[in-house]
Amino acid sequence: MKKIMSILVATLLILSFNSVSLAAIQGSSSTRSAGAVVSDVLVLRPLGFVGTVLGGCLSEVNMSLQLQRKNVPIGYFHSVG
Repeated sequence: MKKIMSILVATLLILSFNSVSLAAIQGSSSTRSAGAVVSDVLVLRPLGFVGTVLGGCLSEVNMSLQLQRKNVPIGYFHSVG
């Protein structure tokens, strides 16, 4: 299980670095239309923010429910450090 997680994390890190490089290459040579900028600012960024907030809230609710049901493994909060 640990080996699979290590491979998964390494793969995700490699993919994230490649996407940053690709964004830098595409961003330097392309011009954006006014419609693309407006849709980004008025639609996509607020939706991303709302999704982030809702995801955080849902994870907090889930954790509180798990704590009430005592489904959290022993040492869960002390596993880091």
